[in-house]
Amino acid sequence: MHTPNLDLVVRVASLFMPVSGMARTQSNKIVDNLFKASRKKFTERIFEPNEILELLNFLKNGKACLYAPDQDYGYKGSIFVDFFGNKALTVKFPFLAAKRANCDVYLFSTRKKGFRYHVALEKLLLKKENVKEDLKIMNSKIEEYILSNPENYLWFHRRFKNRPESEAPFYPSDLLRKRT
Repeated sequence: MHTPNLDLVVRVASLFMPVSGMARTQSNKIVDNLFKASRKKFTERIFEPNEILELLNFLKNGKACLYAPDQDYGYKGSIFVDFFGNKALTVKFPFLAAKRANCDVYLFSTRKKGFRYHVALEKLLLKKENVKEDLKIMNSKIEEYILSNPENYLWFHRRFKNRPESEAPFYPSDLLRKRT
């Protein structure tokens, strides 16, 4: 999930196994180059969001990928699932990876204690039968982490930016980016 220490998780995970990740290209080229240069040092590969099939094949071959599913990535490839009592677009990829690549899905988290960081991986017990039920399991685990460690979550992501047709906008319109 997205925390201020997300790249720390990548570095720690790379100490124990070869890892890859998924990241979209940033609109700011300087930031994009900084992220890519930093992440390339510790990852086998960084997948773009349009490389889902390649990533599934990668996982089928026993490789590991860090994927943060806790943002509203838009309607394509997502369904509405409860998150803190509100409908939130939740990306289906963790379910698809578990089912199609027959891989385990873990929730990774970091906690800062004093001057040290604790990184944890928790296996999600997905049944691989019902996408909505499995995503509820995932979202509830993310909620548990956030409730136990709210200061270590990236709250500025607009988790509820897209709404079901029957619901009013969650955020004031001036907080949402205007698409051109």
